[in-house]
Amino acid sequence: MQRFFPRRHLPLLCLPLAAILLSACGSLASKDEDEAKKKNTLDCAVNGQRMLLRFQDKDELRLLMPDGELVYLYSMPTPSGSMRFGNGNTEVRSEGLDLYLIQHRNSNKMDCKPYQIEDEKIRDKDQKKLK
Repeated sequence: MQRFFPRRHLPLLCLPLAAILLSACGSLASKDEDEAKKKNTLDCAVNGQRMLLRFQDKDELRLLMPDGELVYLYSMPTPSGSMRFGNGNTEVRSEGLDLYLIQHRNSNKMDCKPYQIEDEKIRDKDQKKLK
């Protein structure tokens, strides 16, 4: 009786199986990364326009504007210990629990909530823009 797969070819079969197992482990890590990104992302509204804020780390904030432009803001020192990120043209500040967007010397209060989008296509599109 002849075997379907000879034993001498067994090592060749192990390599693709190992690759599949390793790729599965990588997808688990990316799910954890996606969850962390969701926790660091705020969905905000300013003057009826939606924008996303993502805190990359303690020194960088990414702001996805309503027109699709991605703005990088960097931590700025404050004497009161409140949060302040800016790049010269745009600034995000905190006063207590409130966030304010300052552009061209105009200050607008931001109505923010945790980022929760159920539609996967919209969520993936937003996440790609914030990278």
